[in-house]
Amino acid sequence: MSTIDPTARVEDGAVIGEGTSIGPFCMIGPHVVIGRNCRLIGHVHITAQTTIGDDCTIYPFVSLGGPPQSLSYRGELTKLQIGSGCTIRESVTMSAGTVAGGGITSVGDRGYFMNCAHVGHDCHVGNDVIFATSAIWSSSAACRRSTSSPESDRK
Repeated sequence: MSTIDPTARVEDGAVIGEGTSIGPFCMIGPHVVIGRNCRLIGHVHITAQTTIGDDCTIYPFVSLGGPPQSLSYRGELTKLQIGSGCTIRESVTMSAGTVAGGGITSVGDRGYFMNCAHVGHDCHVGNDVIFATSAIWSSSAACRRSTSSPESDRK
């Protein structure tokens, strides 16, 4: 069973997975899908067409799916997709995509995003990536897991 703190606001249309816990003062928009067994600790804001995979932990003051910081953005409903098993620490921001950039910002599985990190619009972040404190990945960039040799990264 999912639990939603009485101070949280979950708009009609949002889908909350089984076993997910939504803490105090969270704001969940109508086009949001949150997977199973996630923890939104408190004061989390999720909007746009944001999809979050199973088993993610999201700490206070995180903002996911906010409007892209792009002069071309005209209010279109675009997407942010976050994989399973991610840890998103305090004050992290991840923007939704832009129509010009394909409409999707994506984050893979098992990412660890330390406080104040930012994933900009239209970025594509792979699996098992760690963003250090205040790391910024700007618009339309791609990032994937580091490997021990350049040859194995090309596979």
